[in-house]
Amino acid sequence: MIRLLVAASLALVVLLGCGTPRREPSQIETAGELVSSSASEGQSLYSLADGTSWVRPNDQFRVLYDMPGTRTLFVSGTDGQGTFVALVGSQDGLPADCPFAVRYGGREWGDAIESQGIMWRKAPELDSAIPTPASGADYPDNAILCLDSEGSVVRLIVATPPSGEPQPAGSAQAHGERN
Repeated sequence: MIRLLVAASLALVVLLGCGTPRREPSQIETAGELVSSSASEGQSLYSLADGTSWVRPNDQFRVLYDMPGTRTLFVSGTDGQGTFVALVGSQDGLPADCPFAVRYGGREWGDAIESQGIMWRKAPELDSAIPTPASGADYPDNAILCLDSEGSVVRLIVATPPSGEPQPAGSAQAHGERN
């Protein structure tokens, strides 16, 4: 009986000590400011400011993030589950140097931040108003990832709602389970 309790205790320590596993890196293949989009019965077309057109049958990609704004960054890439698309918009009230914002929260992985099911790589000049958590740990739920036109995180800021309004829910927690 004592051996069983010791073995169970050791197993629990091992499980708790393992932490959150890092997901496969996302390979961003296309990024650019969106000019227009259209969807027909079987396919979607995204046109970018640089003249690039991205066309795919609807059953060959999934949309992981769909928060367009006045300006919207189109991002497509691949991960362990196939091809994905993210539409990352501008948001009212954010600084001018935060043109495309993924909200809220994420998980730290050293060279990338996992949010909305995507591993967003960090730009070398990353500017953060938030202390960097340990690898595998979560950023606060009100953290916003500011992306550049290539889909890299260039700035991390804290969203502070007006007085009396509730804090945002952790809608972008790392696993992409809350999309």
